[in-house]
Amino acid sequence: MVTDVPYAKYFFTTLVISVVVAFVFTGAMYLINKAFKGKGDFKEVFTLYGIVSTITAFTTLIASILVFVNLTLSLFVLIFGSLLTLIYLYHGLKFIGPNDQNKYGYIYILSAITTTIIITILTNLIAK
Repeated sequence: MVTDVPYAKYFFTTLVISVVVAFVFTGAMYLINKAFKGKGDFKEVFTLYGIVSTITAFTTLIASILVFVNLTLSLFVLIFGSLLTLIYLYHGLKFIGPNDQNKYGYIYILSAITTTIIITILTNLIAK
């Protein structure tokens, strides 16, 4: 039995969701950064998110290919990419964040939690 899988639908749905998540996370990070007296504007925060997303996408792609070769190496690349993402995000916050570097972690955690809550609410609203 052959089942037709709507690849185009899945691709475009994933693309739209990715764009929405990008703007929600950027907006959350911008507002939280401003609440902590950060210096960056929305464009700078979005640029930082773009750089971090590029690193994440690249390492995820490499890890996805490597999973067929060596699972341990694939997990190493995925973890390395996650750490590299956090390092770039931290250094990016040096330019757009507040002068107090102790607040960078709070900005990131609060942005991630806010994004998760907003996306969960949007998903539940759309699913109804």
